[in-house]
Amino acid sequence: DPEIAQKLEKKLLQATQAHLEELYTLLIAPIRDQLQAEHLIIVPHAFLHYLPFHALSDGKRYLIDDFSVSYAPSSSIFAVCQEKPQHVGNVETLVLAVPDARAPFIEEEAHFVASAMGNARLFMGAEATEEQLRAHGPSSRFIHIATHGYFRQDNPMFSSIRLGNSLLSLFDLYQLRFNAELVTLSGCGTGMNVVIGGDELIGLVRGLLYAGAQTLMVSLWEVHDQSTAEFMRDFYQGYRTSANKANALRSAVLKLKEKHRHPYYWAAFALVGKFS
Repeated sequence: DPEIAQKLEKKLLQATQAHLEELYTLLIAPIRDQLQAEHLIIVPHAFLHYLPFHALSDGKRYLIDDFSVSYAPSSSIFAVCQEKPQHVGNVETLVLAVPDARAPFIEEEAHFVASAMGNARLFMGAEATEEQLRAHGPSSRFIHIATHGYFRQDNPMFSSIRLGNSLLSLFDLYQLRFNAELVTLSGCGTGMNVVIGGDELIGLVRGLLYAGAQTLMVSLWEVHDQSTAEFMRDFYQGYRTSANKANALRSAVLKLKEKHRHPYYWAAFALVGKFS
């Protein structure tokens, strides 16, 4: 029944907003008057690494309505990301996409990204292999991997990304060397990490930053693949125009938010590392 579904959707949105408003009251409200900048860099602590700060709300506006937002695992890692040299050479994009029955719109997303970026190498399905990543990743300014990510809460070192012929684990990532301005992991919970002693992270984020990425764009939870395809198209088109990743992400989020009010659809995407 469409009417029942609409009422349920409204209740779910209200419940989510209530939680986001409570978190806003605890974390943002005490310092809100000091936030005078256009961009916020958030370095979370402990379990706050799992929180989409950009979706916190005062009941009227979300943080993303007023600021562009990026994240860093720690202040020292953020500093390292800022110091990484700009990519030199070809403005090349590598797109690896592994669609399946659970995420058929991954193929559409891959074509959106390749079209938006122009000079792109696109490998789909069984052709989107670790060998292609190793061969073309080091020379690519942008790397976009649209697939499923698997986060192992029990042993994060075995978290992995599904490619066409294998699973790329954290151990494998440590062996890669990129000089990429942006690496996007568009998949299920690709931004998930576990926080260990000293507030360090183990997970795919750490592996990709170690491999040489200046900036990562990851998803904090399993996202809807059709809305993700639309978001990625708008993000890359916006970035080609503005040359600012944080502004492009914010614009794409605001556009998606107009179509889908629930934060489930638009709040999963986060930038980690260098934001400009």
